[in-house]
Amino acid sequence: MSLIRLKNVNRNAVRISGFFILMFLFFLIIFYKERNIFLIFKFYFGLIYLFILPGFLILSLLFNKLCAFDRLLLSLPFGTALIGVFTFLFYTYFGIKVKTVLYFPLLIFLFYLVVKIKGKLSNKNKPQPI
Repeated sequence: MSLIRLKNVNRNAVRISGFFILMFLFFLIIFYKERNIFLIFKFYFGLIYLFILPGFLILSLLFNKLCAFDRLLLSLPFGTALIGVFTFLFYTYFGIKVKTVLYFPLLIFLFYLVVKIKGKLSNKNKPQPI
């Protein structure tokens, strides 16, 4: 049982790392005239931090049955919509500047950790079936 699970983890890890490598190569092709590769790194990791990470974390909370690669593919549009809606709401209703959008992925990460820790604590209190 654990060997099958390990093969699935390795397969997902290879798919996810391949996705990130292909995505970075895509960015290199798009910005081929850019001489400074660190600028491309900065833009690439900013895109991952701002859009993909929040979408991946929220999708992993909502849809447990999706495999990691499917969550990764869906995380970009979902994270973009999530950050867009949060930015609009906070700017319109609370008057918070748009520059603070950089903290939204961190808030979503903290929310993810709180939900996961609370879920583990509530599972410890449940009696185990015999």
